[in-house]
Amino acid sequence: MATVTVRYEDDTVNPVAKMTAVHISATGVDITDETTNAELRYYMTAECAGQDTAKSVVFSGDFDWHGWVAPAAGAWTFHLRADLDDSSVANSGVITFS
Repeated sequence: MATVTVRYEDDTVNPVAKMTAVHISATGVDITDETTNAELRYYMTAECAGQDTAKSVVFSGDFDWHGWVAPAAGAWTFHLRADLDDSSVANSGVITFS
């Protein structure tokens, strides 16, 4: 089962927009579709209402997105998305940046 976790650069409890770098990790990510034996591709997003969605590079397997900084305060959610159909495979839950 895939999971998305977030770690703050300075290990504070309250991340600050435009200042706190975060590291987003996707682990337990399936690499191959067992029914078709095709490689599965993914990307990660950072999403907040009223803000442009940030998008990582496309990858296969577990992935670390290092040093992302929120461009604005708000409630951000980090998603692992399937490149095939943009569906959310897993997410971090809401992370609030002040």
